[in-house]
Amino acid sequence: SSDVCSSDLKKVSDDMRHYAGNEIDADIAEWFLKRLYYITAEFDDKNVYEQLKTYLEKVDHDHSTHGNYFFYLATAPRFFGPIVEQLAKAGLMEENQHWRRVVVEKPFGHDLESAKALNSQLKRQLVPRSRVHAPVRNPLRQHLGRYSPPSNSATN
Repeated sequence: SSDVCSSDLKKVSDDMRHYAGNEIDADIAEWFLKRLYYITAEFDDKNVYEQLKTYLEKVDHDHSTHGNYFFYLATAPRFFGPIVEQLAKAGLMEENQHWRRVVVEKPFGHDLESAKALNSQLKRQLVPRSRVHAPVRNPLRQHLGRYSPPSNSATN
């Protein structure tokens, strides 16, 4: 499904209330939930990246995202490189007056050598200003919606 189904939206909404308590602003929560999307696909389906590009253009049109894309990859490390390569082939990593970011969930490789190889693979696909971030785990911050990637890049 391209849009988050109602049971998933309810879970996100319930989790926001649970972890943020009374501090969450109802208008902000509604604004956020209206902009929550996902696409289910196989990583090796090369057609999905063009579909994703078309879908993001629609989201941009509907919500004025200014063409800025933030890709959060919570998958096995062996998929990070191929996914970013396909994003780049679809033109989704180009920063023509827009920013593009990739955040990869830990682990970043399975040892130092695989991490270096992955870093090299990702750097080949990203324009110089794009960054790859490996997030610091803090579940409470993530659930509160205040999560932001660390300022230092995993590509440095």
